[in-house]
Amino acid sequence: MENTVLLATANAELRTLISSLAIKGVHVHEATLKSDLLAVPYCLAYVDAERLDDGMVDALSEMASDGDPGFRLIVLGTVPTIPDQLKAITEVAPYVWSKKIIAKQISAATALTRGQLKRERQFHERVHRIIRIYHDLREGKVVEIDRILGLYGMTERTLRRDLKVLRDLFPDLPIMYDRKFRS
Repeated sequence: MENTVLLATANAELRTLISSLAIKGVHVHEATLKSDLLAVPYCLAYVDAERLDDGMVDALSEMASDGDPGFRLIVLGTVPTIPDQLKAITEVAPYVWSKKIIAKQISAATALTRGQLKRERQFHERVHRIIRIYHDLREGKVVEIDRILGLYGMTERTLRRDLKVLRDLFPDLPIMYDRKFRS
């Protein structure tokens, strides 16, 4: 539910506006308990300042420091004193609401989440490639450049970077290039 907007607010006007937007792929969850702020995975939360006691601020700060780039907090009302790592992902909400402002906030948060998911997928693909090449080299197999490029849909430059990682991590691993066989 990386595209969930959490509403922890008594502001009926805001809840109505967000519900009326109906942005494709975005789910709206109304937090009924304070613990929903920690239990429900979301990319954006609208939270009344009164709900942010010291314990909640500490818990949210911990979530922010875990590095979830899609996690954004919009505080409604007077912002309490909050730690720096939470300030980085917190925005004070305007008192005048419009569909345009809300749609912009939601779009920005979901775009960050999509970007993070793409980076995570690319990272996992790279790790998989490097491990596969490592196993092939360890078993004494010839790694054909064109086969690897076609298999993973990558450029020669990317392959060179992957091989550099292997050389750095495993200096004893025999990695040689044969121009004649491109392997």
